[in-house]
Amino acid sequence: MDVGVAAAFRAVALGVEGLAVTISHHLKVLHEAGLLDRDKRGVWVYYRARTGALASLGALIGDPRS
Repeated sequence: MDVGVAAAFRAVALGVEGLAVTISHHLKVLHEAGLLDRDKRGVWVYYRARTGALASLGALIGDPRS
């Protein structure tokens, strides 16, 4: 995840009470499931998608339109 996306998330999260905690929790769950990698830098944690894991999940689930 690039800094611009992280900054945008932080700006949005600060505007809605409880949103930052909810999003942080879901990012942690996705990381624990192996779908996201994370890089902790001081008090900040940067997440990025694990494209291989997401592709495998997509193949398992399949196309909902078919």
